[in-house]
Amino acid sequence: PVAKLHAHLRLERTLAEESTTLTWYNWVVFMVPETRPPFPVLRYEGIEYSLLRHLGNNNFRLHAHNLSYPRDLTTGDYTSEMLNPITGETVPVKPSIITTDPGTVHNPRGFRNINGDGTYQERYAMFRLEDELLKLDSVRGAPPDKPITHMENSCAWCNFDEFTNPNISSLPQHFVGGYLYEYPRWLQMGDRPGHLYAMFDGKKVNSVDELPVEFLDKARREHPELLLPRWQDFETPIPFRL
Repeated sequence: PVAKLHAHLRLERTLAEESTTLTWYNWVVFMVPETRPPFPVLRYEGIEYSLLRHLGNNNFRLHAHNLSYPRDLTTGDYTSEMLNPITGETVPVKPSIITTDPGTVHNPRGFRNINGDGTYQERYAMFRLEDELLKLDSVRGAPPDKPITHMENSCAWCNFDEFTNPNISSLPQHFVGGYLYEYPRWLQMGDRPGHLYAMFDGKKVNSVDELPVEFLDKARREHPELLLPRWQDFETPIPFRL
């Protein structure tokens, strides 16, 4: 369990005592109504900025924030509106910003949500070797405060030779995955049944300077504070014993 936790952290984030991890990704959003086949409606491009601190005895506290800008499905251009094909209404689309993640504490037994009661949750994780690649299949269910329709699965990989090098605390990583969640309010779906599914792919980058120029320029103009680590998130006390 200790080795598996360390491998998981090295691949998805880092195993350093205190450090940051930045990932850049693109995703395609699908509407999944109950009465029609699923169909794509929107793209996003964004980043996740995650922070890790080792609290001792293999307890690792993690926090992250996300910034994603919507892009037109057809042209790929940044956009601020989208036609809802089910309602026929053009709806405004804002950047997807997540800064309220309460964080988690991971150890070999599992992980615990910092806004929870200390109950451990399991996360499915399977390492496998494919030719020269080390791959990790991972499934993360819904946190306690999320709707039931909420799940994320992913596959991340790195070069196996790099994985076997103990001097690399944060492995170069690429990933793909899927994300299942309820209709957001901005879609204005009312009581119509259904949900969204998103397919994403991305990779780790070493710094914001490695982000694509168009995205970086937009983020520096509109949300420069989200290009910086939010170490203030660690000021919230952990309500359970480690």
